[in-house]
Amino acid sequence: MASSLEMTIRWQRWQQSRVSRRLLTPQAAVQGYTLLQVPAGGVEAFFALVDLLQARRHLEALPSPVDVEEAWQVWQTWTRRFAAYLDRCSQATPATLPLVPSPLIALGLEDIIDG
Repeated sequence: MASSLEMTIRWQRWQQSRVSRRLLTPQAAVQGYTLLQVPAGGVEAFFALVDLLQARRHLEALPSPVDVEEAWQVWQTWTRRFAAYLDRCSQATPATLPLVPSPLIALGLEDIIDG
């Protein structure tokens, strides 16, 4: 799991990219907005992530159950592994699809992930 400092640095670099500095107003950046180009084939995945982030934001106002926090951490780890898998596939490098972790299976996400 990445540290908070690593994520802060990564976020700052993301926000300081040339395209973000050109198209995102400083006021919007301070408010936590960012810029992301979504290819036409990624719109469905984009909205799935939007749903997830909005639900997470709503949960932040409440004490989160331990299983939610565990599933959130597991999801983040699995997502990074899945992204690395897709990256290797795009480079025609041998890759193994990461297994869906049991906390995500318990939440019923395996059916969604498997389509």
